[in-house]
Amino acid sequence: MFGYVLQDWTTIRAQSNTVTVVQNESDWMGFSSFQDMVFWIDTREATLPASSNIALSIQTSPTKDEVLFQTMVTANFAPASYAAGLVTPLPKVILAQGPSVPLATWVRWSLALTAGTGAWDLTFRILVSANRVWK
Repeated sequence: MFGYVLQDWTTIRAQSNTVTVVQNESDWMGFSSFQDMVFWIDTREATLPASSNIALSIQTSPTKDEVLFQTMVTANFAPASYAAGLVTPLPKVILAQGPSVPLATWVRWSLALTAGTGAWDLTFRILVSANRVWK
């Protein structure tokens, strides 16, 4: 397996009217020669409005066309469940286990406030361990 940093430390701040924040296209990673992936979300700080929920999704697509991106795995952050310094392993995306959305070529992240209102922020990084296709 090979290790990568999908997103180095970053802080995203937004107002409640910001529905979704997507990783900058220049930071998307290509994984065309890989078949299995494990993601870890390392969070250091979050400001979450009461009764809110922030969803961090890892998405994949065969091309860089917006309409083709599908969510492989999601991490949810809520005031009751968030703890600073928490490293969250996400469900593994393993081809042999028949994932509902298998790994395609391009991988990116997306953040969305799915419940609640008010300003919010999240400081995080995303680590990836990927298994290459061997022929």
